[in-house]
Amino acid sequence: MNTLKLKLLAASLFACSAAFAQTPRTTPYDLGTAPGPNNGVGASTSRSTSARGVSFTNDSYVLQNGPSQYAKVDQSGGGAGNSADIIQNLANDPSDFGMDATQTQIHSGTAGRNKAFARQDGDRSVSIQYQQGGGNTGNVYQDDEDFNYATQSQIGDNNRAGITQNSGDNYAKQTQQGNNNYATTQQQNYASSSTIAQTGNMNTAIVSQR
Repeated sequence: MNTLKLKLLAASLFACSAAFAQTPRTTPYDLGTAPGPNNGVGASTSRSTSARGVSFTNDSYVLQNGPSQYAKVDQSGGGAGNSADIIQNLANDPSDFGMDATQTQIHSGTAGRNKAFARQDGDRSVSIQYQQGGGNTGNVYQDDEDFNYATQSQIGDNNRAGITQNSGDNYAKQTQQGNNNYATTQQQNYASSSTIAQTGNMNTAIVSQR
């Protein structure tokens, strides 16, 4: 009798956990409209709302397929909290290896949620994201190519940064210290290097390397 009760309890707990299971994002957070020369952070600053994180102060999802992967997420702070995603080798190709991603989010102040997204589909990619403040959005997308490196640091409120690397041997670094800054980097050529450093408020930087 007791054994039957334990089995029923275990089944009910499993069903509850499945009901609350999170679904990983497969696309970056919306960065909104790129700022124009005269409108600061742009006419549209809306960002897509994550399907997760609504009921939690801090929310994270890590999905890893394939060999030799590493991921680390560190979230702290109250208020609106943080949302983070790390997705590595989504195609689950065993020939792709060596991906490495870390995310650190420290929410402070009264601004909205910090959002960090990293997707690495290829070999030996490295992605490092750091957010301190509120309302920051950071995206990193690295395609199936060798030896890409991307790092983002956002200190302040309502900063937006995106890095897309569609070829190999690329280096991209973005640093934002202030509020309402916007930066995008797109690298589609081999052996490209880019560094963006924004200090202050309402800065705009768009880099395209083809």
